[in-house]
Order: sequence, then C-alpha cells, then structure tokens
Amino acid sequence: MTHNNPIIILSVIIDQIQRFDNFISVINDALKYLSPLAYDIVCYTILHALTTPISPTSIPSYIDGKMSRENATPAQWFQNLCVLSANVFKK
Repeated sequence: MTHNNPIIILSVIIDQIQRFDNFISVINDALKYLSPLAYDIVCYTILHALTTPISPTSIPSYIDGKMSRENATPAQWFQNLCVLSANVFKK
C-alpha cells in the first residue's frame, strides 16, 4: 500500500503514533516490509512532525509544544515520536 503513495500513508501513520503509544510496536514490525524509498519518507515524516510548529487548535489543550504544562516531562506525542525514531534509525 505504501509503494504507490508513501507520503500520504506514512503521514497518517506518524499522526496516529503521536496520539496512541500502543501502535509503536505494531508499526515497528510492519516497517520491515518497506522499500528503501519508504524508509527515507519515514525519516522525512518523523523530522517534519518534530519540526512543525503545533497550533493550539490541532492538538488537545494539555499539550504545550514538546513539553507538558503540568511538569517538566516531555509531552506524550513527543515521547512517542522519539521511541519510533529510535526504533527506525536503529535498523
């Protein structure tokens, strides 16, 4: 499915990983079937998600950028992307 238009599919996957941390292991297992071009696009979409400014209307109010408002811990979406990128770049 990702061979025809990997940017759209992988953007949706990265978006879902930012919201739900239980997808990381499943997606990590599925990524081993990607082509080399799709791996490059995974890297691009992860970097794009990490560097794109987040508007307050697109995310829940409890997330303030890369750090959570309540304490000095990283926001959940940021942790999820970091775990996924560590798994992807390890391969």
